Amino acid sequence: RVLIAVSLFAVIVSFQALHGIAAHRLTCDAGNGGLTLPGGFCAIVVADAKTATGAPARIRDIAVAPNGDVFVANQSAPGGVLAFRDTDGDGKADQTPQFGTTPGNGIYFKSPYLYFAPNNRIERYLMSPASLTPVSGPDVIVSGMPATGNHVTKTIVITDSGTLFVGVGSSTDSCQAVPGTVGGLGIDPCPDMPIRAGVWQYVANLPGQVHSATGRFATELRNLVAIALNPYDGELYGIQHGRGNLNRLFPNLFTPQDDAELPAEEFLHFFQGGHYGWPYCYYDGRQQKKVLAPEYGGDGDTVGRCADTEDPLLAFPAHYAPNGMHFY
Repeated sequence: RVLIAVSLFAVIVSFQALHGIAAHRLTCDAGNGGLTLPGGFCAIVVADAKTATGAPARIRDIAVAPNGDVFVANQSAPGGVLAFRDTDGDGKADQTPQFGTTPGNGIYFKSPYLYFAPNNRIERYLMSPASLTPVSGPDVIVSGMPATGNHVTKTIVITDSGTLFVGVGSSTDSCQAVPGTVGGLGIDPCPDMPIRAGVWQYVANLPGQVHSATGRFATELRNLVAIALNPYDGELYGIQHGRGNLNRLFPNLFTPQDDAELPAEEFLHFFQGGHYGWPYCYYDGRQQKKVLAPEYGGDGDTVGRCADTEDPLLAFPAHYAPNGMHFY
């Protein structure tokens, strides 16, 4: 099973966990902190995440250390990492230090290091269970990551063998020669491909790497925010945010209703050398097939070159923008 999440900060606890050792301490919040959850789950709001100035923090990815400490990537200025520790076992954080000086999105705990992804690099901090703040760091693991245009945030995961996977988004919505032009054609090949719009792999324990085309693992992916490793097969999965503006840019081919329903958000299995279609193709959830994008000669039905791209395992409704996923 996979949990798909939007950008809210809460701990989701199964009822089985509540019947265990911590059952007498944990009490889920009334109304699950505002979340709508499936049967068998409830939620505790760990903390109201705020910046050092007291303003609400823009947060997304969460990492949990083996001792239960929680670390959250902060996209608000001044950025960095928000740390949370529950010392009395009630599920609520009572220690909340912050560290780091750059906004970022991706975060991952691979003991004894906490990895953090500002928009233009991947860095790590040496951590200790004795402290919520770093022992040392940050060390820059990968530098030179693209941070202009659209989709500049990076999402990261690390395998047991020490491979660092990084989702790198595209610079535009559909790679038009002049973005936003009604009826405008796309650039072919899209210039994003060498260093953007895909998944990259690096060595997690090797500082000083530089982002380049040689590290590309999978390509033709518009924007991956939700990625995760499947513990069953050890492989990488994720959900692509699909393109938009079909009706606005090609009103002769697509209605407003088409624009609301297309394209699907794609749940994908990634592998070395895989190519998944963006910007040349998109997945039509109504027809259950990938079709050629209008910027590349498509009419909403023609498959063409898209027959050679990878199909999703599952298609979510258009524009849901899944931001997190977790296998359990």
